[in-house]
Amino acid sequence: MSLAISNRKFLVVLAVVVLLVCTNPVTATIHTVNVSNNQFTPPTTQISHGDTVRWVRLAGTHTCTSDASSPKDWDSGTLTGTPFQVVFSEADGNGPFPYHCEFHFGMQGTITVQTLATAREESGALPENFTLEQNFPNPFNPSTNIRFSLSRSAEVELSVYNVLGERVDFKDFGHLNTGNYAVDWDANSVNGGKLSTGVYFYRLRAGDQVITRKMVLLK
Repeated sequence: MSLAISNRKFLVVLAVVVLLVCTNPVTATIHTVNVSNNQFTPPTTQISHGDTVRWVRLAGTHTCTSDASSPKDWDSGTLTGTPFQVVFSEADGNGPFPYHCEFHFGMQGTITVQTLATAREESGALPENFTLEQNFPNPFNPSTNIRFSLSRSAEVELSVYNVLGERVDFKDFGHLNTGNYAVDWDANSVNGGKLSTGVYFYRLRAGDQVITRKMVLLK
């Protein structure tokens, strides 16, 4: 009898664990755009499908209203102290989604959806280590070549940050096999080519491994 009760208790605990795992929702990213001083900060926001964009009014009278050319419509009305947010699903497409403030002419913002980027696989012996080489040329204008090696297959992402720690570009390469790869990074394809001369940091993530290096854009 005690063995039967123990088995029943085990099955109940197992069922609870399975239920918790199956009902645990996938957490999407919330991207915050600050609204003040007649500008959206950041003016360009890169998202993935399922992410939320949240506009937070810090000062002034503003709206965040989708342009007529945007494939997704939204209108915040006059922003208050309560953040206004919109979820972008796969059904909304890849954009871009331009928007503006109804009260200030020229106050513009853009939301873009990050799609899978392409990294060229190169010949050579299979690498034994995870490496990220120094970009070449460096300094560069406007494009540079970034090479990396994977000692095991992984989901791979490349992010570029400015000196303030703000991410200015993101590329999702998806699942890559063990091997040597190269990607051309063009500063003119980011933020309408408005990146200024300065130091930037490029960070490669492959699964749980991360390497960061510094590069210089010289216009």
